[in-house]
Amino acid sequence: PYLAGGEEMRNLLGNRARREDARVVENVAVRHRAIDDVILRHCTPARGIRQVVSINGGLDSRAYRLNLPEVSWFDVDLFDVLELKKRLLEKAPEALRTYSTPRVQSVTPVGMDVLADAPHYLRTALEKQGVDFTRPVLYVFEACLYNFEAEKAKT
Repeated sequence: PYLAGGEEMRNLLGNRARREDARVVENVAVRHRAIDDVILRHCTPARGIRQVVSINGGLDSRAYRLNLPEVSWFDVDLFDVLELKKRLLEKAPEALRTYSTPRVQSVTPVGMDVLADAPHYLRTALEKQGVDFTRPVLYVFEACLYNFEAEKAKT
């Protein structure tokens, strides 16, 4: 059906959607940069943090972007997500190889359903993968808390 001003309305809504998409991208970029800065500030020789645990980071690429050669990085996420990330990194075009090579000492995938399993098994799973809890650990909870109900996020 034709609405008066229909074409103009479609154009306006299309432009609005692009503006909203741009705002989302800008917000995510700012959030990423702020968290990058926190990680870089805390993973210094003076602070002594050499272990980072990223919880539900999805396709996050910090271990491949941030120059932290003395840091062991642990990616905790669903098995399927970790496998997808591995495949995408392996298939990176030659021009992007620099960005698919870890810039940390090691990257260790830790597969688990964080929403269901973390309260019971996270510490044990991380210990099995080499996290030394006698030393400082920096946890990155970027977007994963959106997945928890308010009460579960507190525990």
